[in-house]
Amino acid sequence: MCVVSASHTESDQKLVLVLSNRNSKQHHHSDTVGAITASVTALTSRYAFQVLTAPSRTALIADAERLLEREGDRIAAVIVCGGDGMVNIGANLAIKADLPLGIVPLGSGNDFARGMRIRRGTRAINGIARALAATPEPVTTAADALLVRVENHQFYAANSVNFGFDSQINEIANARFAWLGGARYLASLVRLIPRFKPTRMRVSYEGPARKASLDGSFTLVSLLNTAAVGGGIRLAPGAAAGDGELDAVIIRGISRALLSAVFPLATVGLHPWLSPVKLVRIRELTATGPAELPVYVDGDLVGFGGYTAEVAPGVLRLLI
Repeated sequence: MCVVSASHTESDQKLVLVLSNRNSKQHHHSDTVGAITASVTALTSRYAFQVLTAPSRTALIADAERLLEREGDRIAAVIVCGGDGMVNIGANLAIKADLPLGIVPLGSGNDFARGMRIRRGTRAINGIARALAATPEPVTTAADALLVRVENHQFYAANSVNFGFDSQINEIANARFAWLGGARYLASLVRLIPRFKPTRMRVSYEGPARKASLDGSFTLVSLLNTAAVGGGIRLAPGAAAGDGELDAVIIRGISRALLSAVFPLATVGLHPWLSPVKLVRIRELTATGPAELPVYVDGDLVGFGGYTAEVAPGVLRLLI
């Protein structure tokens, strides 16, 4: 059952939509929401708040979309409390409704927030409050997103699209080691390496300086908007969410021994020195592989078999 709450509203107040995962083990729902409303109202009386929680991602999105449709122009901003999965929900809602987005990072990964230098807790909340209190309009920072197509569905990603070894790490982490928090990615890495085999894929991409089509054995073909995935693994150390480009990380088929070195090196951004690792600045990429190979977007499963993605420059307006 979805829980909806609202502060006292006046006819001239704009509405701020706050999305929170009440079931998250990473934070106390009521404390976080209370801190947001208190921080904003201490600086301005222009806003009322509508808080949505739901037992599933699908239910939360549906409830938020209904509220956006019903309230229309009265909604001034979206704030999400959680990790990269919650950021993904907020990004899609905010982009489609042309609203600014605030992020309070409370998940186990927080890779997009880290890439945008959004701190945890009070500092994130105070930054959102200052941005909303600015006059005559909230102050926002532009950021790129990824426009992704998987299995005839189209949506946005804030941080990453993962396909291959890293998507299989996500699969294991979510299914077996969710209780470990941020350590689940390391536990999944250790579990997967002994049985991992490179996958046959076809890859094509287009960038500002080059086009290429590749066919062969690959370990992973992933796209990043910021530097890291998996709670700080710096797969694309030079990526920046405001440069109008995406960073493709393409790793050809490699041995398990070499694979066991790639991700430890990636934690400090040194893996590009390995010859099978290719980092390319691109604007659009298509990757196809076996029908059963999962595609993960911002840490959540979205489909199988491949994806197409392109950069959507500056479509995110962040309250920082």
